[in-house]
Amino acid sequence: EDLQKEVPVVNWHDLLQHIFKPIRYTITPKEVVVVYSLEYLKALSEIMKHTDSVVVEHYMLFRFMDSKVKYLSDKFISIKESYFNGGQEPKWKSCLQHTENSFPYA
Repeated sequence: EDLQKEVPVVNWHDLLQHIFKPIRYTITPKEVVVVYSLEYLKALSEIMKHTDSVVVEHYMLFRFMDSKVKYLSDKFISIKESYFNGGQEPKWKSCLQHTENSFPYA
């Protein structure tokens, strides 16, 4: 409830219900939620209030797709890297970085 009052642009209860649905955990409006970046969420809320929803949808779709390119073939990775960075980093290096990010304490 408190988060909903602080950052009303997102229906937090519905979002959390959807996220926890696969594990059959029910979120109540009184659920305690730890938020480490409330000021960020408030600022984001202000931006979203004044931004066309289509722009927000396209941005979110782009970010999602961009995060999945690394799992596609080298052709797609090369296109993405040449578009944004001017070149592709070696596959071994990106695999190593992905592994290190997945197991930061190993």
